[in-house]
Amino acid sequence: MAMYKTTFSKKCILFFSSFLFVTLDHAEATVEGGALLKGSSLSNNSSVIPEASASSLAIKWSSTDIDPGVFDFNASTPTRLRVKAAGDYFLAFTGPISEQVRTVNNRSQVHFFVKKNGASDIETATARSTYVRHDSGHTESSGHMHLLIPSLAANDYLEIFAKSFDNTTQNSVKIGMATLFLEKIAPARTIFSATATRTVAGTDLNPDTASQLQWTQEIADAGFTHSNSSNNHNITLANSGKYLVFANVPLSNNRSRASPQLIPKIDGVQVSGGFASQGYIRGADAISKSSIHWVGLVQTASANKILTFELSKRAASGSLVVPTNEKASVFIEKLSDSNNLFSATATQLSSGDNWNVGGEVKWATQESIDSAKFTHSTSSNAHQVSVDADGDYLLMYTDGLTSSIARANPKMMVRVNGNGVSGAEVSSHYIRADSGHNYSSGTLVTSLNGLKANDVVTVGVTIEASSGNVDEHIPARMVLLKKPTLPAPDFTIAQTSGSSPISASVTFKQDGSNVAVTGLTTSDITGTNATISNLSGSGHTYTFNIIPTMYPAIINVSMPSGAAVTTGGTQTGSGSALTQFRNLVTDDSSLLLYLPFDEGTGTITKDRSPSGLDGTLVGDPTWVVGKRGYALEFDGTGDQVNVESFRGVTGTGPITVALWFKSTYNNTTAQQSFVS
Repeated sequence: MAMYKTTFSKKCILFFSSFLFVTLDHAEATVEGGALLKGSSLSNNSSVIPEASASSLAIKWSSTDIDPGVFDFNASTPTRLRVKAAGDYFLAFTGPISEQVRTVNNRSQVHFFVKKNGASDIETATARSTYVRHDSGHTESSGHMHLLIPSLAANDYLEIFAKSFDNTTQNSVKIGMATLFLEKIAPARTIFSATATRTVAGTDLNPDTASQLQWTQEIADAGFTHSNSSNNHNITLANSGKYLVFANVPLSNNRSRASPQLIPKIDGVQVSGGFASQGYIRGADAISKSSIHWVGLVQTASANKILTFELSKRAASGSLVVPTNEKASVFIEKLSDSNNLFSATATQLSSGDNWNVGGEVKWATQESIDSAKFTHSTSSNAHQVSVDADGDYLLMYTDGLTSSIARANPKMMVRVNGNGVSGAEVSSHYIRADSGHNYSSGTLVTSLNGLKANDVVTVGVTIEASSGNVDEHIPARMVLLKKPTLPAPDFTIAQTSGSSPISASVTFKQDGSNVAVTGLTTSDITGTNATISNLSGSGHTYTFNIIPTMYPAIINVSMPSGAAVTTGGTQTGSGSALTQFRNLVTDDSSLLLYLPFDEGTGTITKDRSPSGLDGTLVGDPTWVVGKRGYALEFDGTGDQVNVESFRGVTGTGPITVALWFKSTYNNTTAQQSFVS
């Protein structure tokens, strides 16, 4: 809204009689048994990653979404995630990094690693695919790991640390939005996990002739067959079906431009999309370590298929080994069925064959789809995958690229409805195009929490470093798996009420179905500018009253996680809802934007319509007395109120705009604009 010197008065109403834009209730979707944490600073409140000569620092988590029955997070120790229950836990981590300072033509590389209880390094939990050249525009990279941590004890806590291991102190890098997903593995799930330090041929992980990793099993549920003493490179998948597979291989030795490739195979045949080669070791500036990571959906049509993982040279020669006190790992889960699953592969972007331009990955070959949970077309907008149900979705992405362009590094980011998901990115695709280093790959595992029905998921691609053509080496793959969510409160409250008390109810739901709970009390429900009374009910639905404590009032009714428990002992998630206490206006249910300017102070003015699209004062408008209550005075030189999320009114139906205004400027030759 831009104006000449104008008083914009108390009554400002915009509504459209045939369209309603409102979301009343917000149940916080949390993965049952899961925790999603995000943070972009370290324990010293800086984002700059310590140099090799300094002490490593833990990532500080600023955003958390946890199952309160399984995890504990205390803001006073923001680097720690504590588990309440003993068991096996799946961990997925993404650590984006970018250039902070560049003063010399040298290199940076970062080590992310996991500690248990502040002391013990978890030997399989390392991420070093983080090379940054600081040249040719190559300023970003990312570290990834995805593994099973078996046998955690109750009250164990995990932290993720970061530290540079190059010796170039003149250059530095900083952490972006790091993401940690941790999930307790339920006993009913069928899993296998193992570790390795060598191949069949020996300890060299960069051999001229391919050799399979030898595995020492940790967990092997019924349905997996493996021997630690005989043919221990073979993992037998006893039953046909779909398997989620996660592999990590740490690398070490001072070799120039070495980069092994990891190839998963079924009965000796390369798995579709089975390739990983982001473990580039430059052998300069003390960069002598890296890591390889791969995830995939492996499908077998018959029983007793043998899964192996081969390592071989992909770039320069020279022996590479597993670092001391570290291990490679594999984690496999057999899915019980294809419900809640989507999987597809791609060889192109929406923009064409070049993977080093702006575009989105085009999922032209569909492998599996639960049509009750996903919508996707291979012929129209193939880059888009729509989710058909509210909830949380595990996302797995992997690719393999090749190029003759020196220092190319395409960057992939997950987008929801066209907006990038903070922390859901991979930029480990650096290709030197020298000494045979013409291949690389990327892997990403994260949880997309709180998606809504009809949200559209895409994987966007941008140029990060050198321009030029980059081709796919193997098909990229995206897997989406809808996870079970916690039972959560679903509030039912009138959008607007002109009388007190306001009647309300709450029903507990899990993945769309009602769930009976116990233990709910009046004190578990809070309301801003209101008190709660007369809680009554049992099972899955309860009623209560909201008593406003001021007029007018925007009332946010909320319930924290853990307020109630199901009959099975699962604690409930959190939820909130919005209602208003004010006089009703004509056709109140169709009100789209209502800015009464009743604050009288500050830089935010509340939208009192059901939309809740607050306005921000820009420039220096002045709060003054208006026609009714307060108003805003604009001086005509940049003063305005911005409603960022309001996209206007579309369509051909009738529109009503009503406002009080008083102009002190009379322009007799030009039209004046009051609302735009």
